[in-house]
Amino acid sequence: MKRVRDLPKLVVRSTAVVWKSARRAFIGTIILNTFNGALLLAELVVLKVVLGRFVDVGGDAPVRRLVVPVAIFVAGLAIGGVVAVVSSQLSWLAGEQVAREVQGQVGEAASRAALIDFEHPEFHDRLERTMTNIVDRPYGVVMSLSGLMTSGFGALAAAIALLVISPPLALISVLAAVPLVVVSMKVGRLTWSFQVETTENERRREYMLSLLTGKSPAKEIRSFNLGQHFLTTFRHLYDARIDRQRQLLRDQLRLTVLSRLTNAVVLGAAGGLVLAFVDSGRLTIAEAGTALAAIALLATRANGVVASLSSTYEHGLFLTETFEFLDEFASAGDHPSTVHVPPFSGVRLDHVSFRYPSGDSDAISEIDLEVKPGEIVALVGPNGSGKTTVSKLLAQLFRPSAGHMWWGSADTADLPAAGMREQIAVIFQDFERYELTLGENVSLGRIETTGDDARLRAALADADADAVGSEHGADLDTLLGPRWIGGTDLSIGQWQRLAIARVFYRDAPLLILDEPTASIDAQAEADTFASLRRLAAGRAVVIVSHRFSTVASADRIYVLDRGRIVEHGTHDALLAAEGTYARLFNLQASSYIGRPTHKETITDD
Repeated sequence: MKRVRDLPKLVVRSTAVVWKSARRAFIGTIILNTFNGALLLAELVVLKVVLGRFVDVGGDAPVRRLVVPVAIFVAGLAIGGVVAVVSSQLSWLAGEQVAREVQGQVGEAASRAALIDFEHPEFHDRLERTMTNIVDRPYGVVMSLSGLMTSGFGALAAAIALLVISPPLALISVLAAVPLVVVSMKVGRLTWSFQVETTENERRREYMLSLLTGKSPAKEIRSFNLGQHFLTTFRHLYDARIDRQRQLLRDQLRLTVLSRLTNAVVLGAAGGLVLAFVDSGRLTIAEAGTALAAIALLATRANGVVASLSSTYEHGLFLTETFEFLDEFASAGDHPSTVHVPPFSGVRLDHVSFRYPSGDSDAISEIDLEVKPGEIVALVGPNGSGKTTVSKLLAQLFRPSAGHMWWGSADTADLPAAGMREQIAVIFQDFERYELTLGENVSLGRIETTGDDARLRAALADADADAVGSEHGADLDTLLGPRWIGGTDLSIGQWQRLAIARVFYRDAPLLILDEPTASIDAQAEADTFASLRRLAAGRAVVIVSHRFSTVASADRIYVLDRGRIVEHGTHDALLAAEGTYARLFNLQASSYIGRPTHKETITDD
């Protein structure tokens, strides 16, 4: 929403969200606010009657003539107060229901976003603002609409009373609110601009705070005495935000003071006009008293209308971006498709290149690679050579920037990524540690089969992870994670075994293992790969590893360097070629005490 005229469109869509998620509470709020507006108009009529009788009867008249109208007036105040409380409660309930709906929509949209979207800083800024705004903005819209109705009905009642008494007074009193409306919109836009400008600062501050408060970085921060450094950075970022906020407040204050002074002058003129009308005989004392009360009430309720309108506009600026985020990913990304994905019969990269959004050159270039069922294919090479990027392409997490990727005989560009991933099981070096139950950590590999304990235990055994629970006196229902009451923490190696078990549990025809045993000991690694060779029968397996003992038995090894495949073949053939692979193999072999290099091994034979 860039302009004020876009406000009706936002209100319509926000109301549609409210109607879908909180219809009953919203209708109840409307009814109660309408009732309160009518009650307020009735109270003004009763007030005029009370003032009229008081002036007419004089000091010697019996007071009992005022008892009934005063009692009605007091009863109206009491009923109005009760109705206001109930309306507020319904608004709060509606806000919670709306937040549930919109947060669910944002979570769904984010889950549909392609992995490549997470490589864009702009995406993270949008997601940060969206996640921040859905906490209170939907509820704010509900409250603003509710306040708009409450204040609007009250202002309407006061305006009608003034219109009956004196149309000029009604016109002047209404015009007094115009400067407030204009300035409130400007203030709302300044607030929106401030948050957009400071989103990057917000994310960096959150990151610094996570370093200071998180369990994972705690060891290194204390080892290198980094706490004060990160704390200083955090404070500098916050100081920059506060400096920008001071500027915002100065701008808002200048505009607000100007609009309030204008409003006060116009209302003062309306009050002076009332006195002039009494002096000229155009208004009676009772009418004048009612008119002054109505002007005061109209001013108060007009301020409420302006505040609600301003709040709705401000919320709209933020929610418009949220709605755009939802719309963008409602029909894009990794959502299910009706296109049929053929059974896995192999995957092939044909002159594939890929460049990250933030990169100025290709991460991988002209990659030709094939994996067939029943094969174990290994990717090796120095850090930064492109191994993980290739594995993400094979896992259908990225699409090629150039070239083609084939799923059997079909171009993957014509197939839904989500459908292909149903036939893929993958574990990355930076695998996720789900702080859920032990059983859930494994069954997440194929969530639709949750509850198959026999399958769970078999996957744990195949990954040499069946002892993880027993080592801690835990079973499949034990909660993992130190942050939860009763939660059990695991070593990095035990977490990795669970991640491997998750892959085995998935039972997919294509397995992609990126450094699958980097965090476990040599014996556990040997046991895991013994299970892998047994389970890989008939499956295609891609292994990314720095350990040459892991890849030596692969059917085919691809050696990457600077984003290109420089060699490929069997272990023995690559050693015989004495190229990059042989050099890396000998470097690693010589790093073990007492272990001969490849050339020494050949001599011994």
